[in-house]
Amino acid sequence: MKLRKSLMRIVGAWKRITRKVAPTIYLEEIDAHFEKVFDVKNDSEHRVWHEIISEKVHIDLHLLLPNDSRPFYVVYTTGMSDLPMKFKRPDVTWDYKKTHERAEIFCLLLPDWSIDFERRAPKEELICYWWIFEVIKAAARYPHISGNFIGNGHTLQYTSENKPFADNTLLCSAIFAVFDDSDFEGKYGDDLGYMRTADGAYINLLYIIPLYKEELQFKLDHGAEPLLKRLLGDSVKDFSQITLNPSRKNVCKDEENENIIY
Repeated sequence: MKLRKSLMRIVGAWKRITRKVAPTIYLEEIDAHFEKVFDVKNDSEHRVWHEIISEKVHIDLHLLLPNDSRPFYVVYTTGMSDLPMKFKRPDVTWDYKKTHERAEIFCLLLPDWSIDFERRAPKEELICYWWIFEVIKAAARYPHISGNFIGNGHTLQYTSENKPFADNTLLCSAIFAVFDDSDFEGKYGDDLGYMRTADGAYINLLYIIPLYKEELQFKLDHGAEPLLKRLLGDSVKDFSQITLNPSRKNVCKDEENENIIY
């Protein structure tokens, strides 16, 4: 297993050198930004899961561990922003492209979320906890594989039949939100919405919210803004509002009558 991983890392490095995978550009700056926003004091609070096999971009997952002042995991990607996203609409302005063509994805997880997966861990444990990491990585790679831009209010449907991500949840798709200085009572300004790099690039920080199939259908029927308002209210005031709960209330389903709520 160790030999295989070493070989895969060599293959990954070779792909980046030969430009088959985009070279890593902004990793250190993204790390510094998230560590500043979430007040990381030392390296022991930060864990990285390095990608072994990459396609188009090298996506690493970073975890900021919970503590007394930060009672949740922060998960964020690096590598998605190494390539600009493409815009298929001809009416997109140059200014909009330059401020929205690069992005990374982040999410908050409950403090008891399992992140230590042993080699021979039960399959049920892997499925029940690992799915969100696969969902995040797939979303980060999606625009570079598909050629489609994703941003605030966009949704991703992961399977044609909206199959739940795991046995312990009915969540099956996702929507992206961007926070601004109206959220968290202005404490973070726009730092949770985007960051600027030393070379002047904008990197949008997309918060991923897994959805139920009824919520996805509601968005398709009525648009993103009404759905995000149901999910987040007029603004986000506390991190507990956005921390992922696999069994959270479905905001577009009447549990008693099994109908979509319009």
